[in-house]
Amino acid sequence: MINSIELTNWKTHGSTKLSFSRGTNILIGHMGAGKSSIMDAISFGLFGTFPAIKNRRVNVNDLIRNRPDQKKSAKIRLSFDVGEDSYIVEREISLEGAGKATLQKNGTYVQSQPQRVTEEVEKALAMDYDLFSRAVYSEQNRLDYFLELQSRERKKQMDNLLGLDKFATAQENTTSLINKIKEMTEEGKKAAESFDIEMHKSQMAALEEERRAGLKDIDGIALSIGRLREDHKKIQGNLKKMKEDYNRKIAVEKEIAELKSKTEILSKEISKIDSEKLGNLGGVKKELESCESEANKAKAKGKELMLEAQSAQTRLGKIQNEISSVEKDLLERKKLDESLKGKDKEKLAQDLEMHKREIEKIEGEVASATAQKNDAEKWIKELERHVGKCPVCERDLDQRMREELLRAKKESAASSSNKAKSLQEIQKAKKADAERLSALINELHLVQERLKRYQNLDERRTKAEEELKKAEGESARLKEEVERINDATEALNRKLSELKTARNALERKELHLSEKAKAEEGISKKQEEFKGIKIDEKSLDELQRQFTEISSGISKNEATLEGLSKALDEKAARIEEKRRDIEKIERLYNDIKYKKVVADNLVKFNNSLQETQAHLRNRLVGSINGIMEEIWPELYPYGDYSGVELSATESDYILRICTYREGKESWEDVDTIASGGERSVACLALRVAFAMVLVPNLKWLILDEPTHNIDRQGIGRFVNVFNEKLPQIVGQIFIITHDEQLKQVSNGKVYMLGRDKTKNEETSAIPM
Repeated sequence: MINSIELTNWKTHGSTKLSFSRGTNILIGHMGAGKSSIMDAISFGLFGTFPAIKNRRVNVNDLIRNRPDQKKSAKIRLSFDVGEDSYIVEREISLEGAGKATLQKNGTYVQSQPQRVTEEVEKALAMDYDLFSRAVYSEQNRLDYFLELQSRERKKQMDNLLGLDKFATAQENTTSLINKIKEMTEEGKKAAESFDIEMHKSQMAALEEERRAGLKDIDGIALSIGRLREDHKKIQGNLKKMKEDYNRKIAVEKEIAELKSKTEILSKEISKIDSEKLGNLGGVKKELESCESEANKAKAKGKELMLEAQSAQTRLGKIQNEISSVEKDLLERKKLDESLKGKDKEKLAQDLEMHKREIEKIEGEVASATAQKNDAEKWIKELERHVGKCPVCERDLDQRMREELLRAKKESAASSSNKAKSLQEIQKAKKADAERLSALINELHLVQERLKRYQNLDERRTKAEEELKKAEGESARLKEEVERINDATEALNRKLSELKTARNALERKELHLSEKAKAEEGISKKQEEFKGIKIDEKSLDELQRQFTEISSGISKNEATLEGLSKALDEKAARIEEKRRDIEKIERLYNDIKYKKVVADNLVKFNNSLQETQAHLRNRLVGSINGIMEEIWPELYPYGDYSGVELSATESDYILRICTYREGKESWEDVDTIASGGERSVACLALRVAFAMVLVPNLKWLILDEPTHNIDRQGIGRFVNVFNEKLPQIVGQIFIITHDEQLKQVSNGKVYMLGRDKTKNEETSAIPM
């Protein structure tokens, strides 16, 4: 059941909330009141679309309220139940981008993407939009939608609605598959008949015999290679040992030469250091330690004096900045004093007051002249309107007196008007002078206020100059101290450098003496090792020749073996190719037999599909006709048509009604004999039957203007059907109508919808 819907800025709805009940829910209102847009919103909330969007009669942005002003977005919140589960779906569309959607199930969010929300709703309802739009939702004045279609399209859409289109698709696919299999079978037969399988088997046997003979030759060569490799391995070991001894002898000889060279270099370095007469290492280290102590003290003192000098320099800069600031303020004060010369603020104020009094006086004179002009103009109008009497005293006036009075009053009006204009010009000039005087007085006041900030400037300058003199003296003294200590530090650093150089040289001498003794000892050991290595170059060359000869024999045998192996691989490849060709043809014969069996089975399956489709169509149409038979007497209040049925043929679905001709029952096409109203009632019966048969789990029905073409007596009967009979069959019904006679339906909810279209007001919904 659909429980409620909330619309925000949806079409003509600003903020509308409706709750629904089981039975019949009726929305009544004049054209454009916003009735159908509520049903469109229900469809959009469930499936993200409705017929007008699907058919491209409107686009999504047209759904956002744009009167009296354009809104940025529209929102729908729909609550419904399916079985024991409660759902709330919310959808929002925006002018700025893609729409949003969320779905709650029993209070828990289950989806937040529009397409996924639609899929979950379809799953819950066991119904997609196409089924909803054809079986549940009848658009405005479109009860007879199926009757308007051509027979072929009606057959197609009816089969689709009843779920029978899948059988037709399956039959088409099966027939196509049968033809394809037969075509493939014929192609396979032609390929198999063009292949001599016995000849290929004979060729494969000959190749296999040749390959076996080649394998025996390979075994002999492999045995020979094995013996050569054993000899090769023995000689390789002896050759390796001999090369190692020979290389070792060369290396030892080289090491002896390097040690002797090193000893000579160290002796020269020691003699060079002795020639510098640097003294002993202990005395130099002691003197270096004393000098480093003095240098550190001088460095610390220099750092201390540098900080004092920097501080003095900073203080000097601040005093100089203060003096510059005072000088700048003195110049500003001088300019302000000069700007006040020759200007009397009190005199200017008196002049301003005098101008104000003159302006007030002129304003009075302007008002007086204007009043005189208005009075004269009033006289002129009265004299022009009254032909024979005075407009004041009502005494008789002749033409001459009337003209004299008119002339005098016109001259007075002109004179007063000119005087008022002249006075207004004088007044304007006086106001301009007053504004200039007021601005000048304000300027003088601002200058006097600024001068107050520049008091005591001379005292500030004198004090700053005294502080500057002291700071300059202190800065000069500290600069001399820093230079003196820097000179002393530099002398100590030079001495330190000389002592460090001497210390390093004496330390190198001791290291050289130690290394020289080790090198001389190493020379003695290496000479003994050199005498113990017994190897000659002639023996090494002979062993190398034997090794090369065996290696060459192995390479030749391996090349022969590789050639034989390659030839055998080629024969094996040809044998495998023959085997694959033979197996392919054998599979082809088996495949031909299999395809024939499959094609025969598919023919049987296709016949079964056709029989099943016809049987299922008869059952569905029978169910639909059963429901229409039950509700027809309630929907149609007359006796000329006793029943309605849907007839299914090979090429069409025909809606027929039952009448009597010459005392016999006769079923005829609705389009042939029925009036517009009778046709609408028959289509309503079909709609109800569709909803009950195709969506039995929901039992919803939405009808937009269903009483179109139905007379008053028929509408009365229609009210009774929705009061009594139909709610027993359909769980929840929605009717959109302008016909207030339908307010008599009492088993559900009724809303009156309306809005003032001339003022672009939003829709209001009032429960009845």
